[in-house]
Amino acid sequence: MVCIYCELGGRHHLPHCHLRWGDEEAVVSLTTIQVLVGDEPPPRGRAILIENAELLLEKWKELNSRSDGSEKPRRAHRKQEKK
Repeated sequence: MVCIYCELGGRHHLPHCHLRWGDEEAVVSLTTIQVLVGDEPPPRGRAILIENAELLLEKWKELNSRSDGSEKPRRAHRKQEKK
């Protein structure tokens, strides 16, 4: 499984994804496909990242961009529940 997260508590400085298989996982750079943290992915996992690198990088940028130029992270607006 490949996951890309939107950073709500600060800035994501390096485009990366989280790759999980079995009981193992790794954080992998989307620009170099190198493991930053964790286990070495299986060959098929690395191949999936390489085959989809452009799309994954585009999605990372979409989730972590600051369209208004501010340093504040984008947050989803939720309706507050009445108590």
